[in-house]
Amino acid sequence: MSTADQYYRDGAAALKAGDTTAAVKALRAAVEADPNAGPAWLLLGVAAASGGHALLAQEALNRAGELLPTDARVPYNRGRIAQAAGDIDAARTFYEQAQTLDPESTRIQEALLALPQPKPGASPVDWHVIRRIEPVPVMKLTALLTLLSWPLLAVALWAEISGNVPDASPEERPLRLGITVALFLLLPLLYALSNGISASLYNWYADRWTGLKLRWASSRDHLDFSFVDIGSAIKTYLVVSAPGILLLLAVAVPAFVVVAVVSGQNSPLFGASAVIIDMVGLVAAFVSWLVNSVLGALAIGLLYNLAIKWFGPLRAAGSAHHYSLRVEGFHFLGALRMDLVFVGGFLLLMLLYLPAAMASEEGFSFAWGLGALAVMSLLGVLVSAVSIVAYNYLVRLIGGLHMTVDRA
Repeated sequence: MSTADQYYRDGAAALKAGDTTAAVKALRAAVEADPNAGPAWLLLGVAAASGGHALLAQEALNRAGELLPTDARVPYNRGRIAQAAGDIDAARTFYEQAQTLDPESTRIQEALLALPQPKPGASPVDWHVIRRIEPVPVMKLTALLTLLSWPLLAVALWAEISGNVPDASPEERPLRLGITVALFLLLPLLYALSNGISASLYNWYADRWTGLKLRWASSRDHLDFSFVDIGSAIKTYLVVSAPGILLLLAVAVPAFVVVAVVSGQNSPLFGASAVIIDMVGLVAAFVSWLVNSVLGALAIGLLYNLAIKWFGPLRAAGSAHHYSLRVEGFHFLGALRMDLVFVGGFLLLMLLYLPAAMASEEGFSFAWGLGALAVMSLLGVLVSAVSIVAYNYLVRLIGGLHMTVDRA
């Protein structure tokens, strides 16, 4: 008997005895010993659900469904989890899938008959928490969206080849050309890795504390997103953007130490002063990042909620079942209205800045500033429209963005 089989037997015995903690521990060991053991994944899902570990149960049953696509027990147990959580529509869907796989099962028939009759229309709007964002689809979408910047590569290459780059000698041109090509070729990979790390960091944060809270209602083929919780949006943005400031600390602190050592060889007082000045600058940079992050997330959240209040929910193509959400694109006009609210907020800030610009820049008139803002608004509309179309096409191309959710 293999180690995985022994763990499976131990887990089954513990579950039968009602010890879900021991069952989950043994069955986790079983799937670690044999990741392709479908029955172990199935029983792990059952044990985790019985022990109140909803997310682990969902992940285990998802894996069991991949390994046991014709086993009716998988959708049946997923239906039980959804029903216990109050998601009757999802429970009915899973039970129907199970009945298709095993039409003679009286247990499945009884479960279906025991469900309340379906109500027409969309589900009521409710608060949800995004617990997990699948990083791989996010990375794919980021890479594809970044590829749209490649037309800029043609412009940059033309400028390099034609010699229209100021302050560039002929000797520097091959190096600058190589750097330009390498940069644009690496941008999709770099941005994809960055967003993948951000998604993984968000998952770590949401799994231990709480994730982004927002309201939505789901129908058969679309989602209607409503208000977002501002506090959770600020905390989420701080967590996701934290790697940037941590990278700054990781680079800056050793640099300060080197400066102190080198400077202190000639003048200890000068070395200590340099370190103090640098540390003050570092603290100022951290405070600036913290303030800007909070204010930025606050502004985005307020503008989003304002757009929802004015225009109603933001409709998206996709589907939602308990613990599972898939977004396949946004309604064009709804997304465009949402973007225009953000553009309007930015232009309002620029309008408030105009008097200061007129006072500091010679020859800068109010009329010229208004004209510049009008051009920026038209460009904002154009960029928003193109971005929405590109996003919707690409997100369908990769099969949608997948998230694990829970009711708040």
